[in-house]
Amino acid sequence: MEKRVIGYARVSTEKQDLERQKNLIKEYCTDRGYELTKIISEKVSGIKKNRQSISELLSMDSSVADMVVVSELSRISRQK
Repeated sequence: MEKRVIGYARVSTEKQDLERQKNLIKEYCTDRGYELTKIISEKVSGIKKNRQSISELLSMDSSVADMVVVSELSRISRQK
């Protein structure tokens, strides 16, 4: 059975482009034969705690996807 994947992409400002991250996620899934079911993306600082994209991501369970793919870990959060 093919792994179902949710992609997550984030940039900090409206002026930045999400396409590079989305393309990396798509290529990663294609190369491994994963089914990319959705890419959740947002343009907001990673330091903000109440991000709609993270809330959406955290509300998903194994009935939706088997794993999450990001282009780099710093896209999830900037908190230390």
